[in-house]
Amino acid sequence: MITTNLANEGQFMPVKTLIVYRRMSDNESCRGSSSSPEFYVSLHNIRDGVVCEGHPVSKKDVYELCKLAMPGIDTVVKYVPENVISYVPFSKYSAMVWWMPAGRKSMFFKIEGLKSGIAPVPATLFTVIRGRLHVWALKANRRPTPTTPVYFSPFFNVFKDGTCMGNMKAPKKTDPLETRRWEDIFFGSAFTNESPPELKGITGNELWSSLINTKKKFPASCLKKWGTLNDVLDNLEVK
Repeated sequence: MITTNLANEGQFMPVKTLIVYRRMSDNESCRGSSSSPEFYVSLHNIRDGVVCEGHPVSKKDVYELCKLAMPGIDTVVKYVPENVISYVPFSKYSAMVWWMPAGRKSMFFKIEGLKSGIAPVPATLFTVIRGRLHVWALKANRRPTPTTPVYFSPFFNVFKDGTCMGNMKAPKKTDPLETRRWEDIFFGSAFTNESPPELKGITGNELWSSLINTKKKFPASCLKKWGTLNDVLDNLEVK
């Protein structure tokens, strides 16, 4: 009988296997030119170390294998609010993308020369992956499409690997119904001089000192382009 030993986990016995077949061709340059699939995948049970007759892998098989490999995968069908753009419900590997319309927010600063108060903010794109919040800006005040331009965040404390939220406690789960809580945590924490925003023709200090406690609109012209929504989605590597 074939077994394998995993450190600190005991012995495991194989019970299923996947076999990937590749189409044979005398002319390698012709591979993939046919409308027929180039690969075929079958699922087989293993009994007493022997691979049994298999069957073509179905969507149900893939789903069941995912549950075996990732026991924490979310199997409950949930309501997804309109502001949510993308959601991957994979337990600790969860990822979520959503947007917030432009508006006015209370902002708190621990930066010399900047007073706390209410200020206009642009439409904002948020992502959460592995419990880390990432933030970008949008010029268009509507739900973005894959080709919508995305801009660097105009806020302080936004780093390449996520935002700094001080001692604010983030939600334990990445849930489509928790987007407002993430937003409240981001805007509820005090902005410091760490990681000044990348802007065009103005500094972060100058921008927010000119907007705090005024009735001005957020000047979208100062936003510096980062990429597109497609680029944001491509950077969400759930591994």
